[in-house]
Amino acid sequence: MYASDKNTQLIINRKKLPHSQGKQQHIPSSILASTLFLISFLLLASATPMLAQQVMPAYWPAVSPDGNQVLFLSPTRGGPVYIMNADGSAPRQLTKGTRPSWFPDGKRIVVVARSETAEKIVVMNADGSNPDTLPTAYPRYVWRPRISPNGRSVIIGNYWPTDAPNVFHIVRMDGTPLRDIHPDTPGELVEATWSHDGRLAFVALQHDTANAIHSTKLCVMNGDGSGERVVTTLPEAAQWVSWSPDNSEIALMDEGDGDGNILIVNVTTGKIRQITHHDHPYLDETPSWSSDGWIYFQSN
Repeated sequence: MYASDKNTQLIINRKKLPHSQGKQQHIPSSILASTLFLISFLLLASATPMLAQQVMPAYWPAVSPDGNQVLFLSPTRGGPVYIMNADGSAPRQLTKGTRPSWFPDGKRIVVVARSETAEKIVVMNADGSNPDTLPTAYPRYVWRPRISPNGRSVIIGNYWPTDAPNVFHIVRMDGTPLRDIHPDTPGELVEATWSHDGRLAFVALQHDTANAIHSTKLCVMNGDGSGERVVTTLPEAAQWVSWSPDNSEIALMDEGDGDGNILIVNVTTGKIRQITHHDHPYLDETPSWSSDGWIYFQSN
């Protein structure tokens, strides 16, 4: 469901989007001959592309709440976790682990630490100091944990759950359970992501009788699990949900038939627009929407 570790070289690409402001001016990206660089895509003619300072394999960007730093994984999606400035400069290894996310205040991060039998959530300062492991472990695979807007809890999805199916766990920051949410929408639940105003968005992958994914439902609900509704149904596999700064839109990656592109969905109307346009084998994936309007994503 992702680009191979061997081929994905670009750390982050960026698009800046005007929120709900008619048709955008699109300046197409270029493919740089034989060497992959960190490049910026843009939708506004006034925006300025920025180039990375060095080339390295990188995955799963997570931009800080203030838009100044980016967490990412290298040399594989399994980590370790790196951090760099938003312009691509000063990348450095931060900690062991995978699937990093930020606290809303930008002062701390959360990562997933793997072992042979379980995965645990580790909280630490944004510089990697003072790591603290939550006394809660989940079997096999914990999807990207996301911190609530008040910073007091974290929501966790089990990609391949071995406990109850179709459940999201919300855990206090001391590791004790707060509540479980069981969405009514059928399908394989991948992740749940907090909006800035305390709602949740998630995707439910729809499988056919041969267990192949034939569509994806994008859903939203209140933070306590109430008010669940389907925003739209996408005709192919899609995941990696990220809210816009004003909570009006959601970015996610459309996997298609091996073609990875970034989509934007209006939360109210369900209207979909595609903001990257690559055919196989070029994959644009894992969007992370910054508070200053940029979308960061990985691309090969």
